[in-house]
Amino acid sequence: MYDFLFSNYMASKGCGKQLTGLINAILVENNEGNVFNLKIIDNKFLSGKVANNRNCILDLRSKSFDGRVVNIEVQKQGEKYFRRRSHLYISRELSNSAEKGGLERLKSHILINIIDFRFCKNNVISRKFNMIDKTELNCEYSDCIKIINVNVSAFRKLKEIDFDNPLHRWLVFLDKKVQGR
Repeated sequence: MYDFLFSNYMASKGCGKQLTGLINAILVENNEGNVFNLKIIDNKFLSGKVANNRNCILDLRSKSFDGRVVNIEVQKQGEKYFRRRSHLYISRELSNSAEKGGLERLKSHILINIIDFRFCKNNVISRKFNMIDKTELNCEYSDCIKIINVNVSAFRKLKEIDFDNPLHRWLVFLDKKVQGR
C-alpha cells in the first residue's frame, strides 16, 4: 500500500506475472474479463501540467495485448480532490491515446484506485464506475472510461476472508494489517 513498495513489487520490469494476476482478480470481480500479455509502461508521467505547476504521475501504467489501457493509483489517505484527480488521470490518458490513433481505434481505459479510506456511504470492497444515465437503468454512455475502486479498509472489516476469491488473496498480500488478523 506504499507507492515505493507497490512500484517495486508490481510496476517494475519482471513483475508482469504478478501484476497480471492482480489486475485480472480486480477485473473479473467487476465483470471486465481478463487481460493477457500485459506490458508495463515505464513512463508514469501523463503529459500536461495541473494546478500549482504539478505533473500527473501514476503509480502504474500498463497496456494489454488487446489495446486496453489499465492504470493503477494507490492512495492510503482520502484527500479533498481525490475524485477529481482520478477523472483528470483517466481523461488525460484517454485524450493522449486518441491523439496517437484516431477515434476509430480508441480502446477502453481503466483506472484502478487501490484505496485505504472510506469512499462512499456503502463501503464495499470493489466498485466499478462507468458513465451512465442515472435516470434510465442500463443506459451507458460509453465503455471507454471505467474507474474501479478497490477499498482495502472495507476489506479489513470482513468477518471472514474467502481464500477461493483471487481478489481477497491479493488484498491479504497487499495489506500487512490484514495479514496479522
